[in-house]
Amino acid sequence: MDHWDLEFEQTLAESEALLKNTARSLDEDADYSLDSILAEFGLPYRFEPELEKAAEKISDKIKVKDIKERRDFRDTFTFTIDPEDAKDFDDALSFKPLENGNFEVGVHIADVSHYVTPGSDIDRE
Repeated sequence: MDHWDLEFEQTLAESEALLKNTARSLDEDADYSLDSILAEFGLPYRFEPELEKAAEKISDKIKVKDIKERRDFRDTFTFTIDPEDAKDFDDALSFKPLENGNFEVGVHIADVSHYVTPGSDIDRE
């Protein structure tokens, strides 16, 4: 590893630690918990069995068609910014060095609508 590689690895580690600490701090500073939000808005703590079964039928396999229609970031250093106890991991940042010495930072938000069919039981819920 040359000097640039070591410096880049250290920058990545420091950036990831800073973002994780910030997310954890924001989570700890929240004035409410998931339970209080559910209670406040009269939302159920559990879904009906039919909805659970419908959710289980949604494939987690990536189709070739999907890869062709989207930008593929699997080879880019990407990490979630969701807290460890999140119910889903759908927000992320990516970090990539550019040839000119700058860095490209990407913001990634999951496209839930890609997996939930409009008008389906899950969509209505």
